[in-house]
Amino acid sequence: MSVDDSRPTPDATIFTVLASRARIAPDGRLVAYAGAGILGIGVVLIVHPAWWVLIFPCLAFSAFGVWGIADRIITERAGAQPERRVGLMVLRGVKRGAVVIGTLAGVGTFLVGVGLVVGSWTL
Repeated sequence: MSVDDSRPTPDATIFTVLASRARIAPDGRLVAYAGAGILGIGVVLIVHPAWWVLIFPCLAFSAFGVWGIADRIITERAGAQPERRVGLMVLRGVKRGAVVIGTLAGVGTFLVGVGLVVGSWTL
């Protein structure tokens, strides 16, 4: 997907679409995504813990911002000196962790949504 074309390519996956969106987002927006997700988790846990299902979308939102920030830093430091390579390895780990957490949170959000729509089944 190019910057000026808002339509994804036919072979695009949800991951490639989200990655392209994160790469064109300004730094401030990525920080706001990460911060808002973490703040949302804190608010849910402190104010109304019974609404724990709202943690899943907040976690996915935050993971998107963290992934975007880590990807941006890795791209900026691509030709780093050997002493900085450890930092890049850590950032790659953060990026992979954000993918796993965001994916699980997205699946959790989907399953909670399905559970709310379908309700409890009794046979």
